[in-house]
Amino acid sequence: MVIHDRSYPRWDGDRDKPVRGIWVILDRGVITGLGQIFKRKLVGQLLSFGAFGPFLFALGAMYLAFFFQANADQYGDMAAGMQDSGLVQMITPYPDTVWGYYMQIQIWVCLLVSIFVGSALIAEDRRTNALEMYLSRPLTVLQYMLGKLSIIGFFLAIITVVPVCILILVQSFLSGLEPTEVARLVDLMWRSVLAGGLFVGMLGLLVLTASALSNRARNAAILWIGFLFILEGLVHNLLVEQFLTSNVHLVSVQFNLGRCMAWILGNEAELIRYPDLPVMNSAIVLGGWAVLCTTLILRKVRPVEIVA
Repeated sequence: MVIHDRSYPRWDGDRDKPVRGIWVILDRGVITGLGQIFKRKLVGQLLSFGAFGPFLFALGAMYLAFFFQANADQYGDMAAGMQDSGLVQMITPYPDTVWGYYMQIQIWVCLLVSIFVGSALIAEDRRTNALEMYLSRPLTVLQYMLGKLSIIGFFLAIITVVPVCILILVQSFLSGLEPTEVARLVDLMWRSVLAGGLFVGMLGLLVLTASALSNRARNAAILWIGFLFILEGLVHNLLVEQFLTSNVHLVSVQFNLGRCMAWILGNEAELIRYPDLPVMNSAIVLGGWAVLCTTLILRKVRPVEIVA
């Protein structure tokens, strides 16, 4: 039996061609993240219900309200009942309803998704020494970080920003494309995307930092939960009880995030709760958190150069 020598073939690719490292990391990360979520069917089903249940309920209620109003001669009582109960106001896209969808309903699901998906993004690469493979040329540290951030951003956006945009589009069509209503919804659309981007980006940076500071996904999840419990549950509440001033709320990441998102969306009802506390203060605190998180991630993720 003759065995022919098959030496390593030469690579004929273009070394100067830009590397799509972010897309490659995102592609594999999304597949891996879905596997983590649906590893246990019950957990996956519960997360799916929590993520898309409110959206499907709002979509169905929106259609029913339109159907009852369009057939008011037959269903006038039901249309009036939905209006009087406040359900129509609750499901109609407005700055306050969009803010509530982000900060009061979906934030809890986002925290769980961050644990299942985000805690392993960098921690597992550190545990398996995969950083040397990732950060060998031509992939840069910035591409690696943005790729990992885009993974958690994808999962968070798919359960927050995307449903809101769909509801706004549906509402515009149900309104008969009336010019005044369409103009209002277009303005709300870009505000919702911008506020959702801030929401997704901030949560993504925080959980990515927890992952970068750990060598295992389990430890990163504990660190993420502990950070939220200590900062939001203990420190914030203790300061609020001890000091009768609005400035103590600046300690809370959730408070600052909610204030900035309310300003972007134009949710005046939320802003007037603390009229003596400028939104700029919350923006500065969030900027400080973003700089701190980015610095910690870059310190834990070091480039590697392989020399032949």
